[in-house]
Amino acid sequence: MKFNKGYTYNLKIISIAISLAFLFNAALYSYPSSKYSLRLPLGKEDDTLTRIEDLNRRERAVQLASEAWAFIEADIKTWDPDVDKKRVPFLSRLYIALNRTFNSEDGIVAKIRKGRMDPFVMLKTRKYGEEPDNIQLHDAEREIEVGFFSTTGNPLHWGHILVTLMSQNMLDLDTVVWRIDGEVRFKYVLESDRVPAKDRHDIVKAVIGHFYPLMRYADLSTEPGNKNEGAEEMYRFLEMNQDRKLHIYYLLGVEDEPHVRRYIRQQYEFAEKNNFGINSNHKLTVGFIQRGAYGALITQEELERLGKEVRRKFAEETDKSLNDIKLLDLRVIKDPDIDLKVASTYYRNAHDPAIVPQIVDEYARAHGLYGHSPIDPRTGKPIAASEDEHFRLKLRPIAKGIVEEIIEKIKLGRQTPIISIDGGSGSGKTTIAEEVARYLKERGYQSVIIGLDMYLKNRIWRHAIQKLVTGEMLTKAEKELLDKMVQRIQKNQPYLDEEVFFDHAAITKMLQYLADFSRSSHQAHIINIPNAYIQETKELENRKFEVNKGMVVIVEGKYANEEELQPYYDLRYRLNDNPERTEAHFEMRTRKLSPYDADRQIKFYKLALVPSYEAYAARTQEQIYSLIDLTDETWRLIPLTDILVGIEVSKDIQDGRKNFRDTSGSI
Repeated sequence: MKFNKGYTYNLKIISIAISLAFLFNAALYSYPSSKYSLRLPLGKEDDTLTRIEDLNRRERAVQLASEAWAFIEADIKTWDPDVDKKRVPFLSRLYIALNRTFNSEDGIVAKIRKGRMDPFVMLKTRKYGEEPDNIQLHDAEREIEVGFFSTTGNPLHWGHILVTLMSQNMLDLDTVVWRIDGEVRFKYVLESDRVPAKDRHDIVKAVIGHFYPLMRYADLSTEPGNKNEGAEEMYRFLEMNQDRKLHIYYLLGVEDEPHVRRYIRQQYEFAEKNNFGINSNHKLTVGFIQRGAYGALITQEELERLGKEVRRKFAEETDKSLNDIKLLDLRVIKDPDIDLKVASTYYRNAHDPAIVPQIVDEYARAHGLYGHSPIDPRTGKPIAASEDEHFRLKLRPIAKGIVEEIIEKIKLGRQTPIISIDGGSGSGKTTIAEEVARYLKERGYQSVIIGLDMYLKNRIWRHAIQKLVTGEMLTKAEKELLDKMVQRIQKNQPYLDEEVFFDHAAITKMLQYLADFSRSSHQAHIINIPNAYIQETKELENRKFEVNKGMVVIVEGKYANEEELQPYYDLRYRLNDNPERTEAHFEMRTRKLSPYDADRQIKFYKLALVPSYEAYAARTQEQIYSLIDLTDETWRLIPLTDILVGIEVSKDIQDGRKNFRDTSGSI
């Protein structure tokens, strides 16, 4: 029989198609079984379709996880487009850790693709509302691995999301259920930061929606007056899912041994109260997530030892046999980047938008939460137009108090008073100086602000020291520039000599000129600062300041109150801010002004800027007249000495100062 070429060609196509179909079918049946793959007997007509659906579900789940990562990446890069090129700041470590959690060879995406995790398992998470409408969820034939994460969410930040995702990846959890506290009464926060449960729940629900169903929000504890802790709410969640085979992992942070013992004891108490174990569908593991120094050191063996001790003591106190109390399954959850030492207080103090999802920051600002500008009830808009304006509004009473003290000095005959303001890096010294100048002007007095950052020494020399302290390699030129300092400075160790970064001889000379001018008959004086360092541009410029008789000179700088400078000042002030807020402001400013060496700057901040200032502040504390205290809910101007130089202090003021010292001790 003869065939034409077209017919032969068609036969080849059909043959190839049959072969591919055979190979595809074989591949489906030989696909590695997973903890949720359906093991159907061969020969049924719907076997192939079921397996294809299973694979399709995986691909949908892979797409879901990829979209969750894309959401995280876009959000973080809003604040730092080059975050993936850095290593030290919190934001970069967070980005790298989350990227690894999702996209490494053993990350969430790979595990979903291999069938080790199935986010589309059916669960009930809503007790008071409708379940999310998701037709892709399915009932699983196997035991579902579920994380249960309970937090105050005051507010939710990236650290919360990091620990849950890392725990999910390490434990191969199908999904993590988030439960948010009701009333916040079991931990200390400022009253103004006790955000209502509805707001906290709404924020978390909006954020977690971007991860659904990989992570899910539970509406437990939304009822009024709910003060339950997470462990108790976990049993309410299990009650909602009585008919499902669940292995639930209760996830919480491990901070110290007393907390570990307390939480283990709590689990035994609630297990007994809720008759846990009667329902054979449910299993429990308590996962302790590494947190703080203790969390970094605790081992699985140590945790299990503590679990046995608590179980034995619980049995003794309840007159039960050990055989009647099932030993809790405990798990240590550790990773070098799981604890980035960020907390909700960091956002409440600093308002750094980079440490929370944008949804959280936008909601907080729009509703005046967590110390953001209050909302004007008439307009529904914030009273202050910006973070800076709100900061200045809160400073108003302090700035006015300083102005009153300056005016008292002027009334006593000081024609050109000089005041100083010192404080840690990024604490707001310049802003306070500007507000004092503004209120002086309102009272009819002119002023000039002299920032001592202009007297910073050679930038290349300073950066060489930074590199040496932070353990970076120096060039030959940098070694020659530092000379003997190379041998004196220890790498990656606290450095206490940041004061040498400033040209104190030039600062002293400038203050001496001002003192001479104040005593002279001249009515005006020009202060020349050649090669002044400008922080914003990192450039050197020649700066001139005109000082007239009767003008107030405000000197602000980190080390403005050094011993040799103190005699030139009429009033000496110190800004004491919350350390977390100061660090956040420094990091935000660094991301903006020094994006290319942010890693080094942040590391140097912790190794040198903070310890150097702390040593200086302790040394000079007794010479400070008043403390500008921004550490608590109420910002205050606190007198530290009984004598304002040249001014007779009233008995009421003296009594107030005495009472402050009696009640607060040393500052």
